[in-house]
Amino acid sequence: PAQNEIMNVAWDMWFARSTDPTVPCNEIMVWPWHIGQVPIGNRVATLDVWGANWDLYSGEVRSSGAMWRVFSFVRQQNTLRTAGDLRDFITNIRDRGWLDPSHHIVGLEFGAELLSGRGAFRIENYVQD
Repeated sequence: PAQNEIMNVAWDMWFARSTDPTVPCNEIMVWPWHIGQVPIGNRVATLDVWGANWDLYSGEVRSSGAMWRVFSFVRQQNTLRTAGDLRDFITNIRDRGWLDPSHHIVGLEFGAELLSGRGAFRIENYVQD
């Protein structure tokens, strides 16, 4: 029998008050495939980005004496445009006053895990400006 594919894909953006990546103060996670992720904190909003509805969670993480705020976008529905700009998620956080516009992006991670089945995830276009 055919096996269903389960993909866990996320973008993770780190922000700091300086260009030093070792002192993050904010993190934005974007989970376009909702496969049992457990976000940090509480749901603070629901919004539309990239043609899909997202639950936005906010919470704090403490590690080795450092503390930073985490914002997690978890997609609600199965509709999603095939292309988008991660700045759309940053803009949503900044528009709410939760991210200082002067903060620097000090890290960007992309993770893809095939939890079951066979398949692949490809980035078709990458633009840096």
